[in-house]
Amino acid sequence: MSNLQGKVALVTGAGRENGIGAAIAQRLAQAGAHVVVTDLCAAPTALPHGGNGAWEELTAVANSLTTYGVQSLPIRADVTKLSDMETAVAQIRDTFGRLDILVNNA
Repeated sequence: MSNLQGKVALVTGAGRENGIGAAIAQRLAQAGAHVVVTDLCAAPTALPHGGNGAWEELTAVANSLTTYGVQSLPIRADVTKLSDMETAVAQIRDTFGRLDILVNNA
C-alpha cells in the first residue's frame, strides 16, 4: 500500500476484531493513515449470524490501530441511517479536520 501519511480514512463495518473491516483498517494504519472505524454495535442477536461487532470490540479495534503511531476513532453508526452518517462525518471533521478515504465495508 502506498504512503498514506496524514490521510484520514473511514472504514465502515469494522467492529469485528477478526473481520475484513478491521484488517483493512490495520493496513491503512500501517501505511500511516489516521483511521475512523464504525459499526452498528447492536446486540449479537439483533442481526442474523451475529454479523456486527459490539462497542467493546469496535473500541478494541480502534485501540489496536494506535500501535502504528496513528490516531484512531471508534464511532457507533448505522450506514443505513443518513443521520448517523452525518453525525459521524461531523465528528470526523471536528476531530481530524478532513476525510480523505472511505471504505464501504458494512
